[in-house]
Amino acid sequence: MRALALCLLLVAPALADSQVEFTTIRGHVLPMADEEAEPRLRDESGKVWTLAVETDAFHTLHDPKLADRTWEFVGVPQAGGSFDVHKLFTIKDGERFQVTYYCEICHIVSYRPGRCMCCQEPVELREIPAEK
Repeated sequence: MRALALCLLLVAPALADSQVEFTTIRGHVLPMADEEAEPRLRDESGKVWTLAVETDAFHTLHDPKLADRTWEFVGVPQAGGSFDVHKLFTIKDGERFQVTYYCEICHIVSYRPGRCMCCQEPVELREIPAEK
């Protein structure tokens, strides 16, 4: 009986996640007063969302090179106007792009602007066409 209960505890989160309905929102990230500010997006209808993102995405949204981009976020809307981001893309000429950063020296791909985790040289922003 304990083994069955343990199995259910381990499987339940995976089943719950598979039943989540994802939503897509598109718009512009609003300027942030400082690097601690929570990112917010004004979608195409004018609604402002507070974006709940993981650390690398948080830093990507603060990248000044991407300040003028239209963004697309796939995730789950929450109460109070928050949006849990699961995937993010930039939009150029109507096409979706995945945002990555690349170190030419170490040949390391990362998802955060700044310096390479290995050699500490600046990484290069790359926007790669996303799969459809």
